[in-house]
Amino acid sequence: MHVGTVVGIWFPGQGLAITAREVKDALRIHKRRHVLDHYGCSAKGLLIVAEARPGAVAAVLELLACSEPEMQSIVIQGSVKAKKPGAVPPSKVRTILPLPVVLSTIDAIVAGHMTIQIDAYAATLPHPFLECARKHRQVLDAVFPLSLVIEKGLDEMSGACIAQSDIKQYYGHLSALKIGRWLARRPGCSGLASTFVRIHSSPQIWLRVGSGTATFSKRCIGVYTASRSAAAAGRIPLLDVAAARVHYWATQCYSRNGCQCALASFVDNLISTGPSPEEAINILEDCASNLASTWELSIGADSKEFMVCRGYQHDHVVPDGWKMQRSFCTLGHRIDDDAGISTCFEYVAAAMFRSYYGNASKGLRRSSKAAKLRFLKSSVQGIAQFRWSRWPFQRTYAKRLDGIQRKMLAHMFNITPHQGEPYDAFVQRRHVHSGHLASQCGRFSQAWAGSLLSWSAHVNRRHDTGTWSAAILDWHNTTWLTQRRLLHSSANESRTQTRAYRGCVQKRWEESLDEAGQVAI
Repeated sequence: MHVGTVVGIWFPGQGLAITAREVKDALRIHKRRHVLDHYGCSAKGLLIVAEARPGAVAAVLELLACSEPEMQSIVIQGSVKAKKPGAVPPSKVRTILPLPVVLSTIDAIVAGHMTIQIDAYAATLPHPFLECARKHRQVLDAVFPLSLVIEKGLDEMSGACIAQSDIKQYYGHLSALKIGRWLARRPGCSGLASTFVRIHSSPQIWLRVGSGTATFSKRCIGVYTASRSAAAAGRIPLLDVAAARVHYWATQCYSRNGCQCALASFVDNLISTGPSPEEAINILEDCASNLASTWELSIGADSKEFMVCRGYQHDHVVPDGWKMQRSFCTLGHRIDDDAGISTCFEYVAAAMFRSYYGNASKGLRRSSKAAKLRFLKSSVQGIAQFRWSRWPFQRTYAKRLDGIQRKMLAHMFNITPHQGEPYDAFVQRRHVHSGHLASQCGRFSQAWAGSLLSWSAHVNRRHDTGTWSAAILDWHNTTWLTQRRLLHSSANESRTQTRAYRGCVQKRWEESLDEAGQVAI
């Protein structure tokens, strides 16, 4: 049955009530306000009309939101793009569906109402579930406590594990009807549910594929990936499953200092912790089975990974398809099983060079000094800045970062030998000149130290009681480590007698803050 028909049976003629103020706010946040859609309308132009006749524009949009036939008359013209050059299978193509301005305006208003309802629902969930893809949270809220779990687990005879999996083609398999049913169960949200389902199921889609065009109507699976309401709807399945299963997950997870780190999510990425691989994986398997039974969502077979602390002493039996890693790649970060940063640093250094030489053109070298320094900060430093707040500060890596910066500056400013200049004199001059340029734009090492201190202050403020970082950081802190060293110094074993293996002990994050404070600007 067509989804729109079902909505019509539920709420005939109902939809979201739209005010003039909501219309203006939605048009102002439009990202490409001056671009015309295929109807010849732009967000800037519609905003001008809304300023002159606010009531009329709001009435038209409300009519579209409440009327199934009117919504079916809207056409979305899209195209298919390959994810890589050459011939690709259908699974490796991406559909681009830009919404017309009128529809994107209604979509933004619907997303605002949905976010209010979803935030209120999320606030009722216990803290063992951590939702990171939401306002006032970020990737570090998920990745930083994971690295701390490994760091603290190493000091507990390697008694910790982290695991992850991804939901397969998340937005492409979301059911607008199921999302609508969930919204309809919320008090006073029947009109909101009806409008949401109409947006994602009723419009006609004209899809340009090469030189041909395919037409689709009565769409019942999938939501528009780039729409604001899809981003809000993507939060609902995991919140719904977490509300039903989080108490069970809390019995399986890594729990310290009153903080239960069961499951963290970032859109379609799921990450769990546990004292053993069996327990960490069990959380993800339980979540996957509930997503499949309730929301008809599946987990990507190649995304199932887990990592135990180095020196883990127990045998483990995990379900088929789960791969054990020595370096855990999640959300753009790489966490090593010895709590080191070498793998992540080498990846970042290579990415910085790729970004620099991929953009270093003759035009850049002819540009002004200020433009060159802005390029270095935005296109190169940003790659490391995304990750280095999680890294314990170490002078060895700080010197390497500064060396990368000097090398790029020397190339960008074309520092070359003078005629007849000895090579050793040229190397020294290049080193001094690039060092002065690095000081002018801010050395990478100082920026790293400053970010570390800033993140530490952010965590210690504890403005968000639902995150895990502060509680895990306080567990077995530097005071506890100092006491262990005083009690258990030995020439043949770890001075703290907390490690299950012999080898290099990586610097702990909290202990690096003092050294970072000496370097930061």
